[in-house]
Amino acid sequence: MSHFWTATLTRRTFQPPFTTAEMTGQLLELKGNDVLFIDEIHALPRKLEEVMYPAMEDRVIASTEAGFDDLMKQLGIRGGERKSRKMHQLPAFTLIGATTLLGLTTAPLRSRFRQIIELEAYNDEELRTIINNASTRLAFDVPEDVAHQISIRSRGTARTAMTNLMWYRDYVQSDGGIATMEALQAAFELKGIDQNGMTRTDREYLKRLIQSDEPMGVETLASALGESPETLEESIEPFLLRQGFIQRTPRGRVATEKAKQISMEVAA
Repeated sequence: MSHFWTATLTRRTFQPPFTTAEMTGQLLELKGNDVLFIDEIHALPRKLEEVMYPAMEDRVIASTEAGFDDLMKQLGIRGGERKSRKMHQLPAFTLIGATTLLGLTTAPLRSRFRQIIELEAYNDEELRTIINNASTRLAFDVPEDVAHQISIRSRGTARTAMTNLMWYRDYVQSDGGIATMEALQAAFELKGIDQNGMTRTDREYLKRLIQSDEPMGVETLASALGESPETLEESIEPFLLRQGFIQRTPRGRVATEKAKQISMEVAA
C-alpha cells in the first residue's frame, strides 16, 4: 500500500515499555499519506489507545510542553514550572492494525477502524503452490505428492508450510537421500506431526476430551496438558476448530464424532 502511494511505511510492534510520549512522537513524524502499521494491536496498552483515538477520528494529537510562570522565568527560578497542552493537526495517513486475536482488542478501538478484514487460512492447494515456489528457490526438487502431504500438515499457515518444508529438506539432505514419500513419513514422524496435521499436543488434547464423559473447561485441559490456557486458545484450538475436531459449548469443550473416528483409525 505504501509503495502504491509512494509513501513511507512505519511499522510498530508493541512491547512494554512503550510510553504515550513515544506514541505521540511517532504520530507527529507522519507525513502525508504515510502508512502506520501496528502489529499485534491487541497488545496496545489502554493509555496508548487513548492517544490514538483523536488521531483516528479527527487527525489531531495533543502534546505536553513544559512552560514557566512569567515572573519566575524573569527571576530565573524554575519553581514555577508548569505543563501546557498543545494540539497538532496531523496529515492524512492510513493506520493498519494486525492481530490474530481480534477478540482481545477493545471495543472502543475496534469501532474506530473503518474496515475490519478477517483473513482466511490458506487451503491445501494454495499451500502446495507456496511450497513448490519455495522449493524452486531452494533448488530442492519436491514431487507433487510430497508437496501435497507437506501442505496438509501445515495448519493452513504459510509460515508453518515453510518451516515444514525446511525441516523435510534438512532431513532428506542429512540422510543423503532424495525427496520421497517414505522420507516424508519418517521426517514428520520424528517431528511428531501426523497425516492430519496434528501435533503431539493436539492428539493429547483430543484424547483427554474423548476420554471425558463431560465437556471440559480450558483451565482443566491446560492443567492436564501442562500448557497455559492462552496457548490452548491461541495455538491449539483454532486449528482443531477449523478441522471440525472440537466444539466449544457453554459447558466447555467437547470432541466431535469426526475426532472420535480419527482417533479410532489411528489406534487401529
